[in-house]
Amino acid sequence: MGDSMRRYHITLGALTSVGGRVVSASHMMTIDGRNMALEGDKIACPACQGPGSIICTGPRHMETLNGRHVALEGDLCACACVPLPRLLANQDRRCQQLENAMTLRPTLPAARALIPAATGSPQFDERFKLVDAESGQPLVDLAYAIERESGEIEHGRTDADGCTHLLSATTMTEKISLYVEG
Repeated sequence: MGDSMRRYHITLGALTSVGGRVVSASHMMTIDGRNMALEGDKIACPACQGPGSIICTGPRHMETLNGRHVALEGDLCACACVPLPRLLANQDRRCQQLENAMTLRPTLPAARALIPAATGSPQFDERFKLVDAESGQPLVDLAYAIERESGEIEHGRTDADGCTHLLSATTMTEKISLYVEG
């Protein structure tokens, strides 16, 4: 029998390891009267004074709401901090009990995490920052390809900060796929 661990669900108002706070929780299900947070929900980070969003990583059972993974303690805050802050549980009523590492499913590759870089623009003209999931360090000079929703493919290499090029502005959101070497 493997080691057992618990990872508690994250709800609106939960803190990060650097004092950030979950400021959006998009699912209507509540724990102790607070909405449950999902991957992609927003975080305000006082350490870097920027916005962040939840990236689900690490061992977990497959539990999704509205097609997105539920946020658990230990997940990451994708902001400008290095290393990336971790989420801290603000409740102890609901958790995932992880009994056997063989049945766990990480939601991101162990080596990399993809985070949107803050642009400060209300238009949809994002770039992406690639970081090592363990150390939080930027992945510099990494070859990548971005497939736009239109099918157009853009190639490049990450810059000194681990960022892709800035995608051209659109007036609507779009789904993209990002592929990296290795």
